[in-house]
Amino acid sequence: MRIRSTSIAAVAWSLALLPSCTRDPVEPATLTQTPDAAVPDRGPDGGLDGSPDATPDGGLDGSPDGGPMDDVAACIAGYECVMGCPTQECESACFAAVTFEVSALLAEALVCTGNAGCNVRPTLDFDCARECRDQAEPCLGQLPRPDGDDDCAALYACSLGCGGFDFACLSSCWEGASADAATTFAVLQSCAAGEAQCEMNDDVCLSSRCPEPLVACPFPQ
Repeated sequence: MRIRSTSIAAVAWSLALLPSCTRDPVEPATLTQTPDAAVPDRGPDGGLDGSPDATPDGGLDGSPDGGPMDDVAACIAGYECVMGCPTQECESACFAAVTFEVSALLAEALVCTGNAGCNVRPTLDFDCARECRDQAEPCLGQLPRPDGDDDCAALYACSLGCGGFDFACLSSCWEGASADAATTFAVLQSCAAGEAQCEMNDDVCLSSRCPEPLVACPFPQ
């Protein structure tokens, strides 16, 4: 998934560099409670598309009592909030919903992934995770490290079974793959998300626009 880098990087740096005394951060539990005009469309259950849904008592998932989340949970929620934003105004609202300390971690992760034009949550671009690991992990927690025996075909089949937006499932797939398989699959991902603009479940598009990477990592049968 390629993202617009200029807007996100600009917002990240400008907000994170503001002195803490100029900001009045709210608790992360209010992240999904920003005005409708400033946030992405809400899903059928009232949560933001691509971000943690609100629990019945108003807190974010992981904060059942509506109280503050830990920094990593808050940073993950903020990152996924920004990833779902259609406008800079929306991105600013995501930053306003976390503490100043969390916003600095969030900015560092977003600047790296934004400049690379990629994403690591809720989708998972392995090249992006590898390139931005040092900048992203303080915000997002440990990103997957391939340390298994699965070949590229198995990794491909596993990732398709995750539906594209299940980070825990995708992480499990990557961790079960060998390093060579992960590298090979990442080449196919990059081709699909780049100029080819193919979905990873579209074998016709991939066959036409990413033929060599697809030969190296065949479409699951």
